[in-house]
Amino acid sequence: MGLIDTYLDLDFFAGTGSLDFMVGALVKFNILPDFDNQIGLATLMGLKLIQDSDGNQGVIHLSVLTSKRFPIKKFGVATPYAAIKADSIIKTGADGVPITATIGSKLAPKVLKDWTFYVESSINLNDSYSGLSAGVSYLF
Repeated sequence: MGLIDTYLDLDFFAGTGSLDFMVGALVKFNILPDFDNQIGLATLMGLKLIQDSDGNQGVIHLSVLTSKRFPIKKFGVATPYAAIKADSIIKTGADGVPITATIGSKLAPKVLKDWTFYVESSINLNDSYSGLSAGVSYLF
């Protein structure tokens, strides 16, 4: 559920791994919310700040995302999704526009109310990255 009905979401994130540190925020505007008989369509905009061995950099992020929600009887809800992401890197010497294709799914089991689990695969389309990630979120 979004912050304002089902049309707007605001997410904050932080992480580490192959990067020393990353923090950021995303705003998701649901053009067509993912209702029962309708495929969802959304745009995501955000900003990431990254610190790694190359120094500090900022990334302005823009995505188009589609999803479809599937209730799984007696278990919860699964929502597979796909996205095309374009980023603009703010760093001296950076050029080009990294583009990434992403497919993934989120799962909200009934037995763990307010918890959602994610798995996602990213594929490099242009000067970007490929990877596999997993995550968890809790609704406050």
